Formats: sequence, C-alpha cells, structure tokens
Amino acid sequence: MTEQTEISEDDLDRIRVRLEKNNMSLAIDDYGTGYSNTSNLLRYDPEVVKIDRSLISGIDQNPKAQKIVSKMVEYFHSSGYTALAEGVETSEELKTMIYFGVDLIQGYYVSKPKPVLIHDISENIREEIVAYSIEAGDKDKKVFHAEDNDVIDLAEMYKKRYSDIFLGTGTFTLSGKAEDDHAVPLSVTVGSGVDCVIHLKNAWLTTYGELPNIKLGTGSRVRIVCSGEDHIDGRGIYVPEGSSLELVGSGELYVRSESKDCYAIGTDSGQPCGRITVAMTGVLDITANGDKCVGIGGGGCKDGIVIAGGDIAVNCSGDRCVGIGSIDGDADVTISNCGCRLKLAAGMSVGVGAVKGSADISISDYNMSCELSGNNLTAVGVMSNGTGRICILDGRLSISMKGRTLNCVGTRDGELDCELKNTVFKLYCEGGSVSGIGDKTGKGDVTAQSCQFDVMFLTGTDEHGQKIELKAAEKGVTPKEYVDEIVANFKRLWETMHISYDRFIRTTDDYHIETVQKIFRKLYEKGYIYKGTYKGKYCTPCESFWTESQLVDGKCPDCGREVKEANEEAYFLRLSDFADKIEKFLTETDYLQPKSRVNEMVNNFIKPGLEDLCVSRTSFTWGIPVDFDSKHVVYVWVDALSNYISALGYGNEKYNDFEKYWPADMHMTAKEIVRFHSIVWPIILMMLDLPLPKHLYGHGWINFNGDKMSKSKGNVVDPFVLCERYGVDAVRYQILRDMPYGSDCNFTNELMLTRINADLANDLGNLVSRTVAMADKYFGGTLPTDRVSDELDNQLIGMAQSLCDTVTPLIEQAQHSKALEEIFKVISRANKYIDETAPWVLAKDESNNARLATVLYNLLETIRICSALLSPFMPATMPEVWEQIGASAEDTAFDKLGTFGVLRADVTVKKGRVLFPRIDIKSEITELERLMKPKAVIKEDEDLDKAGIISIDDFAKVKLRTGEITACEKIKKSKKLLKIQVDDARGGRQIVSGIAEYYTPEELIGKKIIFVANLAPAKLCGEESNGMLLACDAGEKVQVVFLDKDTPNGSTVR
Repeated sequence: MTEQTEISEDDLDRIRVRLEKNNMSLAIDDYGTGYSNTSNLLRYDPEVVKIDRSLISGIDQNPKAQKIVSKMVEYFHSSGYTALAEGVETSEELKTMIYFGVDLIQGYYVSKPKPVLIHDISENIREEIVAYSIEAGDKDKKVFHAEDNDVIDLAEMYKKRYSDIFLGTGTFTLSGKAEDDHAVPLSVTVGSGVDCVIHLKNAWLTTYGELPNIKLGTGSRVRIVCSGEDHIDGRGIYVPEGSSLELVGSGELYVRSESKDCYAIGTDSGQPCGRITVAMTGVLDITANGDKCVGIGGGGCKDGIVIAGGDIAVNCSGDRCVGIGSIDGDADVTISNCGCRLKLAAGMSVGVGAVKGSADISISDYNMSCELSGNNLTAVGVMSNGTGRICILDGRLSISMKGRTLNCVGTRDGELDCELKNTVFKLYCEGGSVSGIGDKTGKGDVTAQSCQFDVMFLTGTDEHGQKIELKAAEKGVTPKEYVDEIVANFKRLWETMHISYDRFIRTTDDYHIETVQKIFRKLYEKGYIYKGTYKGKYCTPCESFWTESQLVDGKCPDCGREVKEANEEAYFLRLSDFADKIEKFLTETDYLQPKSRVNEMVNNFIKPGLEDLCVSRTSFTWGIPVDFDSKHVVYVWVDALSNYISALGYGNEKYNDFEKYWPADMHMTAKEIVRFHSIVWPIILMMLDLPLPKHLYGHGWINFNGDKMSKSKGNVVDPFVLCERYGVDAVRYQILRDMPYGSDCNFTNELMLTRINADLANDLGNLVSRTVAMADKYFGGTLPTDRVSDELDNQLIGMAQSLCDTVTPLIEQAQHSKALEEIFKVISRANKYIDETAPWVLAKDESNNARLATVLYNLLETIRICSALLSPFMPATMPEVWEQIGASAEDTAFDKLGTFGVLRADVTVKKGRVLFPRIDIKSEITELERLMKPKAVIKEDEDLDKAGIISIDDFAKVKLRTGEITACEKIKKSKKLLKIQVDDARGGRQIVSGIAEYYTPEELIGKKIIFVANLAPAKLCGEESNGMLLACDAGEKVQVVFLDKDTPNGSTVR
C-alpha cells in the first residue's frame, strides 16, 4: 500500500480476504512520508512496515534521523510489525540499520534488481551482515579470542555458549566433539594477514547459518595439521584470493559442505580462491552438494592448487560441479604422489580442471579414477573453449563417464595441448558424443608416449560337477587328474592360437574355493539361500535343471540329450524375489548384447515366473563343500560365476585387484550360458550389494556344415591341424570374419580355404606383394620425395583416413565380422586403385616418376592403416607387413591411424615372403578329410547311470545264440524296419530289426549273427518278431555284430 493509496473499508476487507487465500501479506510502503502516517498504520494493520529511503539515506551521518528511525523500529516491534529498511546504499547505512534492529534489508548495496529470481546474496555481504549482527550485541553469540599455543576443547567452548573462535598469529590445537558424538557448532575465523598453524586432533566442527566452518582472512597463511579422525560439516574451509592453506598430517579429514553455491575447500563460484596445498599422508574425504559446487577450488584458482600426497576422495553433486579446479575461471592444478578418486553427478561436471577458461594441469606419479555422470562431462581439462596445457605422466588413470557429451582428457573446443607419457588408461565412456584425448578442433597438440590401457583379461575353467565325476570314473582316474589333462590342452591351444590372458583361474584353485564358501555362507545368513527339496528334470552334461515346460520334445533344450528325474535335498537361491529388478536391469540397460537376447531371457525365464535356483547337490561329491552342511556341495553356477570376482581377490588374500578392476567392462560368453550370466549372476551381485558388470556379450557357436559340432557325430575340427597347415592368423581370421554379430558361425573346410584364398591371398597378400614389388622395381626400394596428386587419389585417401573411426566402435561393440568387412572394403578399393592408376604404365616415362611415387606412397599408407587395424585379428602376420612396407612401431600406433601421410616421404620397402600362399582347394580338402577323419567313437551311453548293477544270475537269464540270415526284405509300412529270416538250427525264426537305414537286405543275407533267443515275441508294423539282433553304436551309425562264416548256427553265446 503506497502513500498515495485511497481505498474504502469494503475494498480493504476484500483485499485482505484475497491475500489470505493466496498466503500473502499486507505491507505499507514508504512509511514516514505522505499518506503513510500513523493513522493509516492503525487502519491497515500490516505485517510489514517499510521505512522510506529518505529517512535512511546518509543515516550514519545524521543523528536526528538516527533517533527517529531507532524509535520507529522499537515502536514497530512493540506493535508486532516487521521492520524493513529500504534504499540501503552503503556499508555504513547497512551497519546502522542492523544496529537499530531492523528485520529486513533492501537496497542496491545488498543486491541490485535482476530479471531472474535471486536465491542468495554474495558471500561478502552475507559475512558483513553476520559481522555487524555480532557487533550489534547479539546476546546469543560469543567470540573466543584464542592466544598462541592454546589447546581449545570444542565441547567446552560450546558449553560456555561460544559461537565463534578467532585465531591470530600462532599455533593452536582444536579437539573434541559434543557429548552425543556430534559435531560442535562453532565457526573458526583466522585474522587477515596472519601466519597460523591449526592442529586438528579428533576435532568435529559444524557451523551455524551460512558461515564457513573455518574462514581464512585475506592475506593469511594457514597450515592445518590433521591427526586422528577430524570432521568439518556445513560450509567447509574458506580460502579467499591472496591467502594460502596447507593441509598436512597422517589423520583422516572428512569435509562435508552443502549450499546453493558450495565449496568444501576454497571459495564459491563468484570468487577466485587462494593457494591450496594438500600434502597429507592420511585421508582427505570431501563431499559437496549444491547447485554449483567445488570440491577443492573456487571461481578461479590462478594462485594454484597443489595435491602432493594423501588418499584423496572427492564426491560432488548438483547442477554444475568441479572436483578439483575452477567452476568459473582459470585453473592451475598440480597433482602428484597420491591416490585420487573423483565421483561427480551433475548436469555439467569437470573432474580436474575448469568449466571454461584456461587450464594448466600437471598430474604425475599418481593413481586416479574419475567417475562422472550427467549431461556435459569432462574428466580432465576444460569443458569448452579451453586453452593451456595438460601434462599426465607416470601413473594410472581410470575414467568412467555416462552422459550426453563426454570429453575424457582435453576440451571440446578451443586449443588445449595434451602430453601423456608412461600412463596406463582405463576408459569407459557411454554417451551421445565422446571425445578421447585432445580437442575437437584438432588445434591443440597431442603427444602420447609409452601409454597403454589398463586391461585385465581373465579366462579359465569350470571344473566341478557330476559330469566330471562320472567321466573321471569311466577313465579310472580322480576328477582332479581328469581336469588337469583338459586344462593343459586348453592352455596349449590358447598359446597356439596366440590368445593371451592376464590370469587363468581354475575353480579347483584353493583361493577360489575360499571365496565361494564365503559367498555361499553370506547369502545363507542374509536369507537369500534356504534349504528345500528339488524335484524336476536334470541334464547331466549341461548341469542344468529344467521344468517340464522348458523341455523340447522331452529333452534338454540346450543339448538335446535325455534328462532324468531328480529328487534330492538341496539349498535354493531366492531368484524369485528379484524378478522385477532383473527384468528392469535387462530391459532398461544395454548390459546384455546383442539386444535380441534380452527378449529371449525375459520371455523364456522371467515372464513365466522366475523360479528359485537349486544351488547345492547331495548326489555327487565333486564340488566345493558347503562348509556348514557337509552333505552338500555347491552347485556349479554359484561356484563357476563367482570366479569373476574371486580372481580379483574378493573374499581371499590371493589378489588385491577387486577395487581396481570391478565392475567388469565386459563378460564374453557362449550363448548357451547367457541365461546364467544375464539373470543368475547379476542377482547374486545384487544380493551381495556389489556393482554389476557393464556388458555381457553372448556369442554364437561354431557349427560344422550347419550342424553343432559333436564328438559323437564325428564332425569336430582339430584347430592344431589347421594352424599347422595354414597359419594361426588365417584360422583366426576365418572364424572372426564368418561369425556374424550375435549369430552362429558356419565352418567347413571348403569355406575356410575359400576365405583364405579370396581375402588373404588375393586381396590383402596380393596388395602388399604388388605394392612392395613395384616400389622395389621402379625405385630400388626407396621412394623419391617429389609428389603429384590427382583426383583419383581422393576416394582412397578418404576411406583410409576415416577407417579407424569406423572400425573402433565396431570392435568395442564386439562386431568383429563387421569390422573386418569394413577393413577389407578399403583393401579392395586399394587393389582397384592400382588398376585405375596403372603404375606399370607410369613407369615407362621418367617424367611420371613423381606421380608414380605418389601412387605407391598412397598404397603404402593405406596398407599401414589397414594392417594396424588388422593386428588384433592377425597379430603374427601384421608385423611382417610393417617390415615390408617400411613402417615403424610408432607409425602403426593407434593414435596415428586417423592420419594419412605418416610414413616418411622417402620410405624404404623390403621384399619379404608371400604372406598367404594360394591353396589348391580340391586336393587340400581331400587331405584335411584324411587328417581329421575321426576314430571310431562309441556313442555315449547317457543312461549308464540309470542301469544299476546286475548280478551274474540276472545276466544268465539272457539266452544269446548264433544264427545265419537266410532271407531279408524291407517292410513296406516302415522306412526303418527289415524282416529277417534266421536259421537258428531249431527250425528257424523271424526277427524284425530297425537297421534299414544302415544295411540293404542284400548286404545281410548269408551273414552270421548273434541274437537274443528268449525275448518275448512282439509285433512291429504287423510282423511278429522273435528275438533281437546284437548291434553297437559306431559314430552316427549302427553296426551289426557279425561272426565268422564257420560259426555253427544255434550255438549258445557264453
């Protein structure tokens, strides 16, 4: 209500009602002038009275105005009104009005009007208001002025109702906490320009209002020594520009800070911070939450941030966050000799560096991890338009980012130089736009030397189970002896195939057994494992339990073998409790690849009702014992799946790599066990409260002639034979090239040999040999440096230059066949380029030498890029290619594969052997069939474990006799049955046998056989059968047991 308002009582009443409905208050404006008089004050009865600016302007110099206004404020308070001072323009006016006790302040000095909603005022004004309030005699606040060498008990300070501690020059010790084990609400202020040492000894500090926990004065130099467990909760340590802070000591310092514009150590986003040095040998753990927040730093850090020791952890969340550095200004950061873990979650985040501006970042002798999530993320560098330099030396850097626009090291735009040396990287980025190292514009220099990704490749063998126990018994050896032989063969194959690994785990290893027993017990104690009875179908070869509805034609859906009834006491894992969680995990993440397998898992195993899993057995002993129930051994999948974490040291002391490498970036497994890796394994990890792996890729099978390989079918392939005859790289290439993403690979000898001839001999091998031979023939092996380009060059150069960007994501997505396809498109284009440019024609005229050299150089560069990208697929042969084309190890480094023109202009080639000789396919197939012809294999008797033991008396009941087949014919109603007449020396008999698929009637007539003579008669297709021929399995065939021609008919077989 202004001083000119004219309003009736009725209107006034209506206004009051409307205001109350909208939760609004009535105020009188410009009190002390015009119509804003005492009578109107009584009439309107407002909640707030606004003192006119004409009374406040210059009030610090006007005693009369001071007297009038002070009385006004007293009257307002006694009448229940809130006093608001408007038009406060100077610090002196602010101080005076606070002394008078006004409740609210308005004016340009506090904050100028803005076109957006203002949530807060600046740190300086806030501190000024608090300081004036204290000076004005706020009776609830007392300041303790400490003296040199004071030992200050924080709990005692609080009991004596001190709210602030002031420190000058000297050494001080702060210790203690409140009686209820909480932090003490005290603010510590260090005077301006002083030198101060603060010892924190198990000190727990919090603060009131918006004051920092510890505030350094301008120009002060403060050293904080931490010992014991120290806590600073509230607003952190304020380090303004021009001051310096050094943190040292062997203790643990936990800093928690939360506000809209937040810092843990440094300043808010609107102010540059002073110099901050962390040289602890202990722990510094920081958490900062706010719209804008900085862990260590501020609105600029040109004075420098130095992290020179300690175990540092910084966690920030908000809208815009910086772990270490500057949120709105330049950043000068040095990190060395420490472990540093940064975890930020914000719309815009920078791990180390600045949101914008310049950065000078040096990181050395370190072990650092940056985990960022949000929209626009930068791990190390400047988010956008950055300049300056980044130098990272001698350490390990792990970066994990999920967001929209990601930059690992460098800046998105601008010109930021990056130097990396002796650094091991582990990078995981998931987002719409990802930049690795450097800047998007390419203006900044990037140098990398002796750098590598930190990768742990784990493989191994699952060695327990009933199948192993039975197989070992058949061979007459112990289960351990049986698996030892298999493992040795696997390792020999890996070595032959040039498959390297960092760790090979066996589930029979002692440390793995220790881990599994701990996991089983932990799940049992948490209530996730319970004891029950298993009744259902079990496949011994697959070691899988199935429900009736999951069987296919009554057999195992995975291997097609017979299943048996199982009924035994067992422990169960409560998978059913996690059905919703695992379905959400599979459908809302990209964990399971290819995506088609997600629907398969959800529709086949989760939607029908996820059943609890049997996780122990009592019917065999070859397994890890349940250490609290000796009758049980751990069922294979809890045992086998746990290898991924036991091999890193989880639950054992063999290794200490769990924190370093878990969660896994990728599980690679065959499709038949995807169910266990996509459903059972994540649920076990959820039960253990452990992070889930990032990706699971289920690859297909290698089939032979479209059929699954099987020893019993005799269609297995011996990789040792193939590698010996055609080279390891050729075999690797064919498998990887012909296994489509997520599908099976069809292998035949003819397909492999055709692929070797077409791709390796004709395309790649021919390209290398022709190019090297022409360079040697026309220029003696060394190219001249003169060049003449042509439009014909552009397409090949463009394809080669962009190839790395095309292939890299395909390899990362396990689309190896597609990656090879893209590489060979460029190789094919290079061969076509030879035909287009016709070097042999150019060579006829010396004036074309510059053009000829250009053509050959373009070919050599294309080979360099293609061969480097092929090296993971064919690691043995590609170094030979590099030697022939004159490429050094530096020339084929990954960071050089997006650049065309890396080889020296005067590169020298060197003729070598033919890399992939052409093969005579017809004769080679004949030889392979001879070499790989399987030995006669007796078909596995899958029901052996059902037969039981019979006595000699039982066996004596079976009467076996000899006879001669005198006549034989097919039964018209059946494709499988033959009607056989047998001379048994007792008048003869008729036998009906299902061997028509394997023998013609003519082949059988005159053959001497053994038959069961006392078998009850049976009718088959209308024909009576009196007996059964003896026959045996021979691979996929059935072979009748024939006797010598001179064997008498009717003899008893004993």
